[in-house]
Amino acid sequence: MNIKPVTVVLADDHKVLREGICALLSADNVIEVISETDDGIKAVELALTHFPDVVILDIALPGISGIEALERIKKAAPNMRILMLSMHNDYITVKRALNAGCNGYLVKGVGISELSNAIKKVAVGGQYFSSEIKGYAKEVSSGLCPFASCLVDPLSNRECEVLQLVAEGYTARQIAKQLNLSPKTVENHRAKIMDRLDIHTIAGLVRYAIKNGIST
Repeated sequence: MNIKPVTVVLADDHKVLREGICALLSADNVIEVISETDDGIKAVELALTHFPDVVILDIALPGISGIEALERIKKAAPNMRILMLSMHNDYITVKRALNAGCNGYLVKGVGISELSNAIKKVAVGGQYFSSEIKGYAKEVSSGLCPFASCLVDPLSNRECEVLQLVAEGYTARQIAKQLNLSPKTVENHRAKIMDRLDIHTIAGLVRYAIKNGIST
């Protein structure tokens, strides 16, 4: 009896990795990569042309990012199953992908057997997350930053996002664009963070963020 394979569209900007994944998955007769690309815009086109069982997206893609590609696909085809495969395992990136509607998130470095299992689980309506980000997936819905549990008055989810980006050197305008806020709102968040932590310099916020795992 023939089993219908799980069809996959794969988007990753590293050719060697993309070809390696295709070759390894081809050994699994339950999964078939029907199309692949290194471009975010093309990934959207392929997904909406072929309507595969699962779309695998890297975050860092030329054209548009994997997260923007995810948003476009979900807007046009809300039921399409999306699995993110990325080297990024920070809270903000994972949260953005989850909020955009991804059904699974794997951190690059996983073995092909785990990738295969994730594809199969996502294809049948499940979710799959790498072990190192499972806590983030749970925290996204809680509204609290997962790093700041040591505080008497924990940072909110949004404040945690702002703090991470401040610590990484982004300006208020850049943060506003990334988080879809106004620069004034970002400045207000930053002021509240400083008051709550009793830290009143950017350098101090950077040290706090690194010490508490919010930034590296």
